[in-house]
Amino acid sequence: GGFHGSASLFKYDWTRGQAHILNNQYYRALIKSPSKMSSCDEPPRYIGGPQDAAAPTGWYVRPTRKSKSGGPYLWFHYYKRCPECVNGTNIETEGDGFFRSDFCCQECATKTVKTIHKGCYMEVTKDETATSADLGLHIDFDTGPGGIPLNCDNFAVGQYQWDTKAIMHGQERFVDYYRTEPNCPLQTLDDGPGTLKMHQLVELYAENQQRWVDDFIPALERMLSNGYSEGELKPTFNFDCVKCVRVRNGFSCWRVKKDC
Repeated sequence: GGFHGSASLFKYDWTRGQAHILNNQYYRALIKSPSKMSSCDEPPRYIGGPQDAAAPTGWYVRPTRKSKSGGPYLWFHYYKRCPECVNGTNIETEGDGFFRSDFCCQECATKTVKTIHKGCYMEVTKDETATSADLGLHIDFDTGPGGIPLNCDNFAVGQYQWDTKAIMHGQERFVDYYRTEPNCPLQTLDDGPGTLKMHQLVELYAENQQRWVDDFIPALERMLSNGYSEGELKPTFNFDCVKCVRVRNGFSCWRVKKDC
């Protein structure tokens, strides 16, 4: 899925290049699991660190400056990664000219995290975002005007708010919006004694996709049956009767048995 800016003022996707795939990548991003950035090509390419290693990830929070308060605030998922290269040719669109050079393709193919040129291995965001409601499943924070996160270390809220309003009026800013990463405590909400904390559930789903599927399907069926009495709905569809093939950025499916 993705955001609709005209309705919410948010933009981009929760999982770039995977918006059409039902998996647990959403939860893996929330807990900052090492991963690779997906391209939007068909078939997709996956860009990670030196020698194709999984990239460390994290979250920056940035004001969209769509309202008087400077908000809403949007979280951008970054990958500390190499540039996107194809057969030694750099096709990267982010970063500076050095990061987009073929030299960095060679560095990433042959060097390690410790030996690679620092200009070829950077924290990069690209069209993968989340709201404070999403991040709040794993980390704990309050929100101020426009949704600015509060009560997190490494985040000068007063200065951040002042700079946000200043730049909206063309004035100088002092906070690096593109590299502001709050350090918030874990979310400890739960459903009572003996239950997992919210952050533990997120981590469980991130690390065990089958467990997420096992919980997701009953929850979805319960939601779809809302408003109907027990036994009123009858199963009428069997996925065993359907075949799907991938077509560009989606899937084409059809019924393979007429009696299903």
